[in-house]
Amino acid sequence: MRLPQNHTILVEDALRLLRAQATTTPRFNLPFTTAQAESLLEASYRVLVERRLREFTMDSSLQQIITHIAYYLTNPRCKFGLLLCGTVGNGKTTMLHAIRELIFFTNNNGLWDVPYRTVSAPMYDAREIAQISKDFRAFRQLKSLPLLFLDDLGKEPTERIEYGNITTPVVELLEYRYENMLPILVSTNLTPSELGRKYQARIADRFNEMLEIVVFKNNSYRSSTTTSPRQ
Repeated sequence: MRLPQNHTILVEDALRLLRAQATTTPRFNLPFTTAQAESLLEASYRVLVERRLREFTMDSSLQQIITHIAYYLTNPRCKFGLLLCGTVGNGKTTMLHAIRELIFFTNNNGLWDVPYRTVSAPMYDAREIAQISKDFRAFRQLKSLPLLFLDDLGKEPTERIEYGNITTPVVELLEYRYENMLPILVSTNLTPSELGRKYQARIADRFNEMLEIVVFKNNSYRSSTTTSPRQ
């Protein structure tokens, strides 16, 4: 459509025209109420803990975390990423696996809003990304996955040198998913300020925009006989 130079466009008209041509990536969310997701996530987490021959104990800190994540998983207005941060061994990786188990449960029981839909939930350690990035096609496919889980962000080398060229695979991955609003669920042992120092202000600022941050304030479970066995 070509508009005459003397044609006046009101802001409301411009918004209507631009919104009509805009495409928005739908945010991933589970087809449950928040209360349903909370119960299912607690059950999923409990099963994983018991599978590792540990005793599951619910406390107020874990309950708040599950409630927060359940809200994120069911509210389409939330940010399109999730960041679980806290000290080593306090249940972050187990929680990522619990979310994946909940997705598998939804797949296996045909519970998605769209019939016959299934959702893949691949999970990678951040240290694997540098190796995958050596294969251009594999890395491009990884960056474009509809849903991605990334464990132990911050443990990987920030830079990779190949044939004299310096690349930053994890930064490239995160920037790609930011630009395309693709959901990513991440765990890290670093605090938000430590992430800022490692990835610089530009990426740290994007973390705040794209990631719903859930802080695990409890101590490590690895030296106790209760709850989670792993980050």
